[in-house]
Amino acid sequence: MKSLTDPSQALFTGLSKIRAEFHVPDGFPADVVAAAEAAAKRVPDQHADRMAVPFVTLDPASSTDLDQAFSIEASGGNLLLHYAIADVAWFVEDGDA
Repeated sequence: MKSLTDPSQALFTGLSKIRAEFHVPDGFPADVVAAAEAAAKRVPDQHADRMAVPFVTLDPASSTDLDQAFSIEASGGNLLLHYAIADVAWFVEDGDA
């Protein structure tokens, strides 16, 4: 497994330059923050809680949206593959900010 760090702040500096050049705000409007906080409080009653499973992402190294992951565990004499993908539509509803 590879862990990426940015001790020289090169990524942070590069992204800051891009935000400045294209006038991209570094924060979110209050209504967007409120919608995100409301979504985070929703009980995922239609989803199984797999937070204890040690997933690793399978997105490219340059990806900024880590939305796919997998875990493999021994199950008797077999291997059990867990595959997870973000369910954005469950968190973001039509008309959200």
